[in-house]
Amino acid sequence: MKTALPNIRDSVYSSALYGVAAWMVYAIVECWFAIIIPWIIKPGYEYTPLHWGYTLLLFFIYPVLGLLLGGFVGLCFRVAKVKMRFMKNVQPEVFLPSFATCMVVLALCANYVIICYVVYPFKNIADSFIISLLIIGALVVSSFSTSWFKKLRPLTNPWTACILLLGFPSIRKVLLIKGSAIHKVTTSVLFLAMTIFVAFVIQKIFDRRQLGNSGPSMPAFSRNYAVFIVSLSVITLSTSFFLGQSPYINNLKFGASPITGNHPDIILIMIDDLRADHTTLYGYKRDTTPNIGRLAKEATLYNHSVSSEATDLSATASIFTGMYASSHGAHFSESAPHLMKPLSNKRTTLAEVLSEKGYITMASVSNFVYLSHYFHMDQGFQYFDNRLPSLFFRKSQPFYLRDLIRHYMARIFLTHDYHHVYRRAEEINSAVFQLLDRVKGVTSPFFLFINYMDAHRPLIPPAPFDTMYPGKSKAVDTIQYNSASREIMNFRRDITPEERNHLISQYDGGINYIDFHIGKLISRLKELGLYDNTLIIITSDHGEAFGERNLMEHGVSVYQDQIYVPLIIKYPNHTDGSVINDLVSSIDIMPTILDVTGYEIPDDVQGVSLLKVESVRTRNIISESFPDRDLLNLDPRFHRIERAIFSWPYKFISSTAGEKELYDLSKDPSEKENLYQHGERISAELELRLSRWLKSISSASTSLAKSGQVFRVEFGRSIK
Repeated sequence: MKTALPNIRDSVYSSALYGVAAWMVYAIVECWFAIIIPWIIKPGYEYTPLHWGYTLLLFFIYPVLGLLLGGFVGLCFRVAKVKMRFMKNVQPEVFLPSFATCMVVLALCANYVIICYVVYPFKNIADSFIISLLIIGALVVSSFSTSWFKKLRPLTNPWTACILLLGFPSIRKVLLIKGSAIHKVTTSVLFLAMTIFVAFVIQKIFDRRQLGNSGPSMPAFSRNYAVFIVSLSVITLSTSFFLGQSPYINNLKFGASPITGNHPDIILIMIDDLRADHTTLYGYKRDTTPNIGRLAKEATLYNHSVSSEATDLSATASIFTGMYASSHGAHFSESAPHLMKPLSNKRTTLAEVLSEKGYITMASVSNFVYLSHYFHMDQGFQYFDNRLPSLFFRKSQPFYLRDLIRHYMARIFLTHDYHHVYRRAEEINSAVFQLLDRVKGVTSPFFLFINYMDAHRPLIPPAPFDTMYPGKSKAVDTIQYNSASREIMNFRRDITPEERNHLISQYDGGINYIDFHIGKLISRLKELGLYDNTLIIITSDHGEAFGERNLMEHGVSVYQDQIYVPLIIKYPNHTDGSVINDLVSSIDIMPTILDVTGYEIPDDVQGVSLLKVESVRTRNIISESFPDRDLLNLDPRFHRIERAIFSWPYKFISSTAGEKELYDLSKDPSEKENLYQHGERISAELELRLSRWLKSISSASTSLAKSGQVFRVEFGRSIK
């Protein structure tokens, strides 16, 4: 039977309303899976907040998109009814709502391709893509048949389609990110079954209420349905407005009883990514650290400080435990290089020792990725604040359309918020100052760990620090930098002078910005009367490469640009500055703090107290580098574990790939001339000492010494 031919206005109007309804449904479902459900399920300190203002903007963009697409589909439908014979019997009440949902599903399919395979190499999303194709097939069948429309409506209405397509990847990538593969599969299957079951139950209930109605069941748009969607949208937006991340708090008591003795307060400041040779204190040509320099005049400056590892987690774990990465185990796994292993709960951290002794232990950190509860870096802290900044263009999961819109909107408006990731030094200080106000006058001493990230990628210091040093280029942004970094490290090209000058100008600007706020921190300590009797330590976890040897960023080697870090210690009630030229390590920080406070150093600590100079001069100092998945996939030269051993001024490097290098750092600080000769006295001595060290460390390092066998299996190449 032929259906009545709708006029153009009615067809466009009806289809536009169906489109608005379908896209409003998507906005609601996306908000629940991206914002509300994670807040309900996850602990407050693991929650990732998404900006309420951007969500509000999406609730405007989505229905406008639905209005335009729906109107276009309605126009095409009206033309097809006139021009195409097979369309003459197709009912608009069937075709238009089905294709409104189809537009949403097609947009998600396109997003899987654009975001998950082009913009970001996001794998394991094929199953969601297959589900979306199945739904599209059902929608196409439903569009041309009233009987199939009724049968398949439980699966093809916008609610079921959006819940299936957003919920399935959300379970695996957001809600159960820590779960096992079996747990994820089981939960995903149960989710699919439950969603489909509930959809059919609701359809049955609706059909009973509509008994006798010969038209399509469960229409996609009506006045009551519009009121329902608008009401639910208001509730959803209002709920998301109040959700946010909270610090981790564990038995924090500012009014705790005093501990015996006059124990100093402790402030450990870690500037992420800071190379020593880019600070004024260590001879850099630019005055990047004037405030730290003023502090150093009343402190001890260690001229030759070496990081134990060149990745965020491993290096920080070494600072907290006084152990090398081979011993504490928090590094990329040799058996599963795509996984960074968390710090074992069996390892004793500095915060745990001090907390047990009666210290108030607190942290305010910018590195929310690795300095997190997930990697056990909050062990021993009674207050651990690693909150994310509230950014309008905060990155979300790539399978949400909000991330695709964010990607292109940010590029159009060229906003720094798009690339900015971490809390800035100003925000960290704001949180720190609140903590200092609370501990002022409290009888118990405190340990405060502070982490700044403004010298870390994406290297976007705020004005005026972004133009403080020449070299900034608009042609180099984060996306271009990511691409260039891979090309440089796999030897497809060298870094250009413009790229290097830009990166260094922003890097130095970030250092100066941090230094500015460290100056404010020192001033605040003096105002509160907390400066004199406080042990203040400033250091870094690792350095950064800017194209040297076709290496970029960090965690790629044990060369000096990766592991030569500053170390400044202002001892309590000391105002005389001094310079120490002995070689020291980041693993010495924990035992030094415990020695200053008068507490026993745990037996498994491999570092030594810097108060005992004689022990510093008679031990091995090691740096390590474990490759991650990205490096392993990038170039064969990263299929190795590197280690360096120091005997000033010499530095010997050995890798599990068989490479060996020797440098005289007093004459060749940039490590350009490899002095290694097989059997030569210095080379042989350092090689033997490194071999003995590998045999002497814990059982964890024994397995690491065999890692060449594991790599041989995984990469199909012989590694000695």
